[in-house]
Amino acid sequence: MAGRHRAGFVGRLECCVSPVGMFLPGSQMKFLWVLTLLLLLALTGMIVRAVRSERRLREQNRCLEEVIWGTNAGTWEWNIETGETVFNARWAEILGYTLDEISPKTAATVRALSHPDDMKHFDRMVVHCFRHESETYECELRSRHKDGHWVWVLDWGRVVEWTPDGRARRMSGTRQDITVRKEAEALLASEKERLHTIFELMPIGIVLIDRGGRVVECNSAAVNMLGIARAQPLYRSITGQGWSAFRPDGEPMAPRHYVGLRALAEQRPLHHRSMEVRGPRGSLWLRVSATPLDHPRYGAVITHTDVTAQRDADARLRLAASVLGQASEGIVVTGADGRVVEVNDAFTTVTGFSRDEVQGKTLEIFESELHPREYFVGMRRAIRAHGHWQGELWSRRKDGEEYAVMLNVSAVRGLRGRTQNYVALLSDITPLKNQQKQLEHIAYHDALTNLPNRALFTDRLQQALAQCGRRGRQLAVAYIDLDGFKAVNDTHGHNAGDQLLVMIARRMRKVLREGDTLARLGGDEFAALLVDLESAADCEPVFERLLRAAAEPVVVGDLGLSVSASIGVALFPAQSVEPGFDAGQLMHRADLAMYLAKRTGKNAYRFFDAPAGSS
Repeated sequence: MAGRHRAGFVGRLECCVSPVGMFLPGSQMKFLWVLTLLLLLALTGMIVRAVRSERRLREQNRCLEEVIWGTNAGTWEWNIETGETVFNARWAEILGYTLDEISPKTAATVRALSHPDDMKHFDRMVVHCFRHESETYECELRSRHKDGHWVWVLDWGRVVEWTPDGRARRMSGTRQDITVRKEAEALLASEKERLHTIFELMPIGIVLIDRGGRVVECNSAAVNMLGIARAQPLYRSITGQGWSAFRPDGEPMAPRHYVGLRALAEQRPLHHRSMEVRGPRGSLWLRVSATPLDHPRYGAVITHTDVTAQRDADARLRLAASVLGQASEGIVVTGADGRVVEVNDAFTTVTGFSRDEVQGKTLEIFESELHPREYFVGMRRAIRAHGHWQGELWSRRKDGEEYAVMLNVSAVRGLRGRTQNYVALLSDITPLKNQQKQLEHIAYHDALTNLPNRALFTDRLQQALAQCGRRGRQLAVAYIDLDGFKAVNDTHGHNAGDQLLVMIARRMRKVLREGDTLARLGGDEFAALLVDLESAADCEPVFERLLRAAAEPVVVGDLGLSVSASIGVALFPAQSVEPGFDAGQLMHRADLAMYLAKRTGKNAYRFFDAPAGSS
């Protein structure tokens, strides 16, 4: 194909040269032909080179378009003198437009679509390029999307044409959508800020040191605990400014023993080591852990936990445990549900129950039939309502023996007023109660005969009078005086007389009904209270038995002693009872009746105002 083109061209050249050749000599003609041929060859080379250059340019443009397409970047050209701009389709697509929708295509339109807060930075970067201060222009800014939201873009460009006097004429460059990257950066910055905030606010002191043992990072807790300052050798920062470190045994801590530096030197983690730090604000006990790091900047991370309060609490617990074990009072600790979690040895001594036998049980372990059920109901109600109850309690030991305690139950509340535990203190007052019972017995019983004395008899009589009014029944009071007792005393002495009184008292007590009372009023005078009578006739057999019991001879040593009894009886209620009638008046009537029995022959009983026919 190229040969045919050249042949045609030579033919046309011959046609042009032939008329000239008619006027030239042969040698000149040959020279002309050579020159023409050389010109032809040069022209052909130029044409070939132009074709190849055009082909290479088209190939480069195609490659450039493919690269631009592959980077998903928009392109732009800006004629600085006219303000006209040229965009590709991707530039418009980034903002949600088509190329046809971008109008007019000028720098003013680009500026109108950009966030006003970013334009100062944009202008500054462009001016740097115009002034030859920067070869390229690069700027991150926000552009408004078609739907109204802002899109982060990265514009990159350079001046591609200058005027002869050195002013920028034309710029071109690319635009990339970096919204996802900016959102990721914002999220990363937020996360970094959050982690830094956590790092600063953590109550655990955290120190990061480099491989030379210098402090790189530390949080506020570490500063407060140790007085650490950044960029200082770790141990010097701890032991400077009035701070000093000590081992658990109280010896000063050498630098090589400090956990952070040991972990760094030995390249192994060390955990939960104790140290004491004494500083301007007092003494702190710290639990320290350190871990070497495979990091270009950090050599090890060290954590410091303030365990001063825990150590103090442990000390208090040990003291409480010592008190619990050494206390003479029984101590019971329960949970909020009232179930036993701990008791001391004194509790076992008092109750006979071991810790294992009562653990998990409630305070019902103290309940017994020795109190009515309502007593324990009231106790639990008071504990729930007021968090406290105190009182005497009778219960049974493990072996069934009765015992009495002074019980004090208190609720232990937490910071918010919530009940966490109950603590019960019990003191064994059984000996005291027994002594009290003995004193009461002495106070209300006759020392010789062990019968109720006048005070106890009067109390029972008053109670019986009150019950008579409610039940509609009768009672009888018998005043008993022994006949001939003075002669026994005078003849055989007081010892024989006392033994005689004891024997007669036992006999008379045996012949009374259950529920009746026999009391010694003093000397040889006794009184009997008969209750729950339907009529006077119900008590007459009892008085007959009393007379026989008193008259039966009593053997005292070698002596056979005999006496009799005169009994005066007063009934209640009776027809002659006046309003306000009381126990004293009833006893007075019985006394009068007893004197009547003595005057009428002794060894007999007489009723006050006795009905006819009575003995």
